[in-house]
Amino acid sequence: MKKDYARQDISKYSFRQIHCWWVAVGLMLACAGVSRAEEGAGVTDAPALPFAWELSQRNLPMLCADFDYPVRQVIIDGEVWMIFVPGRQAYGGRCPVLRYKGPDLEHLERQPDGVADLHGGSGHLGCGMWLDESTKTLYGLIHTEYGGNDGGGWTNKKTRLATSKDLGLTWTLAGDILTRALPNREDYSGSSFEMGPADFDFYADTRGGYFYVTCWNGFVAKKGQLNSFVTYSEVARCPIADKMAPGKWFKFCNGTWTEPGLGGKASRVGFSRRGIYGNTIYSTYLKKYLRIGIHAGVVDPRFTKLGFLDSSVNISACTDLAKQDWLPMAKLLDEPANHLFGFTLADAGGIDPVTCGRTLCAYNFWLDGNRALDITLNEGS
Repeated sequence: MKKDYARQDISKYSFRQIHCWWVAVGLMLACAGVSRAEEGAGVTDAPALPFAWELSQRNLPMLCADFDYPVRQVIIDGEVWMIFVPGRQAYGGRCPVLRYKGPDLEHLERQPDGVADLHGGSGHLGCGMWLDESTKTLYGLIHTEYGGNDGGGWTNKKTRLATSKDLGLTWTLAGDILTRALPNREDYSGSSFEMGPADFDFYADTRGGYFYVTCWNGFVAKKGQLNSFVTYSEVARCPIADKMAPGKWFKFCNGTWTEPGLGGKASRVGFSRRGIYGNTIYSTYLKKYLRIGIHAGVVDPRFTKLGFLDSSVNISACTDLAKQDWLPMAKLLDEPANHLFGFTLADAGGIDPVTCGRTLCAYNFWLDGNRALDITLNEGS
């Protein structure tokens, strides 16, 4: 039997607040409902963060001209590694795995390529990676698009896991870790469906003992062209002790972590309940977690122009990832025409993906460019 989540909480909202599309779909699965008016609230405000910053930028040579998803570094025996499948080569099942290593993110050298059989969806491996020091096993998360568009406005998405015991030369698929609430498009009432939790970034919170994945999710048309890009951020986590295993991930919903990663529901997190598509790092100087990236749901010039037109680089902060208490985001770099959507954060040395001090570096890249944003944090607001 199909579940009609759309009818459960409609009485709390007026028709003027909620477009009929949102009534049918947007509230189906959101643990914390949000109206159109709430989504826009604060967008034109001037939010004050409890710190200030100085920023400069440098152009960098392209590591790979096929980055259309965010790739993260992993530290192995004191060296920085970037291990990933090129974006346009992630379809078809058997994928090349590019491997680079060096003393920091700006001095990487190509290593022998690996290969991964990632049938069952696209193999965008490299968005998040962690090394189990005790077994020298690499755990890699995969942004996965599957099933094609099926005549709809967008593809189906989920997040999978693969492991490697030879530094990324070969990979074994472990299975799904994050999926949408309902398995099939037709299970959703109304004319739209949930794409699914993917387009993510990864953070290993060694301070708190959890892996965190922040996904870009949303609802789009079941049939016909893309009719909107109402996207938002949601978060899932897994105890580090559970080594990312399927079934050990839980989504953040209404302030708790009890909804399963496989088929559970999730609350929206971040600014205006949309959030930032970027990366997270902890600053010992601020004693806060920082999140840097673009506003989730911006226009991608490769597709129809639906979404936010301002692709400036934004920053937010929180004190406790378990609470997801993110402050309103502010513009780190006011650049509305920016089309570099990928972010990899590191300490000032371009190494540590987990912790920085007063200074840090945001590596900002996409298909047509690569730059470094050097950031110094200051007192102020």
